Amino acid sequence: MQVFQPWSVPTNCAGGGYVSSVGHVSGSISVSDTLGAFGNISLTGTDSIIGWGCSGNWTVNGDPYLSEIGTLKITGNNISADFRQSGGFVATQNGARAGCQVSVHVTWDNSLGGRVQGSVTCNPGGTASVNQTF
Repeated sequence: MQVFQPWSVPTNCAGGGYVSSVGHVSGSISVSDTLGAFGNISLTGTDSIIGWGCSGNWTVNGDPYLSEIGTLKITGNNISADFRQSGGFVATQNGARAGCQVSVHVTWDNSLGGRVQGSVTCNPGGTASVNQTF
């Protein structure tokens, strides 16, 4: 079975602005009576942030956007995922400005669990890192 599902979802903020998320999932899945399901599904998307005013007193805009890319792999009873998010945004408040770069990697396997690794680096502000298993 072929899979292709696009999306385009705007999310408005009561404080002003919005996030426009667009992308698609695509791939194929086959099913065997004796071996189960097999296939790969890929995800590609971008999140454009425009004048987002729902982050305290900050206004956030994409620099230029956040992107997501990943794969879901199905092999019999095993399901695994590998996703990355990267990109940038700028937050401003009363003349102050912070430019931030995001780099996050998520892996997960239904028999092994998962891990989130990455960082958000803002200038000024420094780097916040994450290295967590789940």
